[in-house]
Amino acid sequence: MAPAWGSLCYWRPSAPSLSEGEVDMRMNSSTRRWCAAALLSLSSAVWAQDCNDLGQRSQPVDPVAQGGRMYDNWWVTCGLPEPQGQHPAYPSVGKQSGATTWRCKECHGWDYRGKDGAYAKGSHFTGIAGISGSVGRDLSDIVVVLQDANHGFGKVMSEANLRLLARFVSQGQGTGASGINPLTKKVAGGTRVGKAIFQRNCIACHGSTGRALNFSDKLDEPEFIGTIARDNPWELLHKIRNGQPGGVMDERRINAPSGEAAGSGTGGMHGRGSMGRHMIQGQAMPSMRGILSVKQMNDLAAYLQTLPAR
Repeated sequence: MAPAWGSLCYWRPSAPSLSEGEVDMRMNSSTRRWCAAALLSLSSAVWAQDCNDLGQRSQPVDPVAQGGRMYDNWWVTCGLPEPQGQHPAYPSVGKQSGATTWRCKECHGWDYRGKDGAYAKGSHFTGIAGISGSVGRDLSDIVVVLQDANHGFGKVMSEANLRLLARFVSQGQGTGASGINPLTKKVAGGTRVGKAIFQRNCIACHGSTGRALNFSDKLDEPEFIGTIARDNPWELLHKIRNGQPGGVMDERRINAPSGEAAGSGTGGMHGRGSMGRHMIQGQAMPSMRGILSVKQMNDLAAYLQTLPAR
């Protein structure tokens, strides 16, 4: 029987004169090989994901939220090559072009209702239906659809990745448009409660007024969290529920000055590099599933709509 690796591989000497390095040297070669194999096995069990979800590795693995980030942008979420050219099935009436036409949200919408929802008109109209009819559907059936000639995702993603996306489609849509007035875009929620949630969960990265992170690469057209909350509350709630693909707080982004784009279309933290860096460096925005209720997410979104948009 193999030894208890937890006590063996992490044993520390009681004698202060014996260093950890000396303990390691005193282990025989077979013990060191066994420990290395055990730790590798543990790591594989925890992070055995076909999708390399950059920035989320210190977060609890939630396959539904991971699929939600793939729905947003699957190649950024999974660390895959960005697709070249337009999606073959993107309709001629559509006004988008290039890689963005490969994003699920581009045809089916942030509210998952496609032509019957927020994308019924405007620059994102495609005439394609939403995915709400697939709620509760068997994952294997959804994977078959994703692999068909129309979607063509079997050519760019593994079946394991497609199952993550299918899990979101089947189990993660929840209440995509719940609480949002489709005419005014106002979210029905308590701003007082939302402010408290914001201060507890969001302020370290977004700042007290929501202007610490600029998501635009255009200096004269900043895009803050308040901007997104007012212009596209469906997108906002999707990202609150599922997190942000990529968007890792790296050294460059943390230290970027006000108004300076810091790569990937995302601006810097306006000189707030020292604030909470131990919490945010190397991290992407996490999913709030299992942390906030649907009501609390709406409360948060309602408060974010009160923050500066410009």
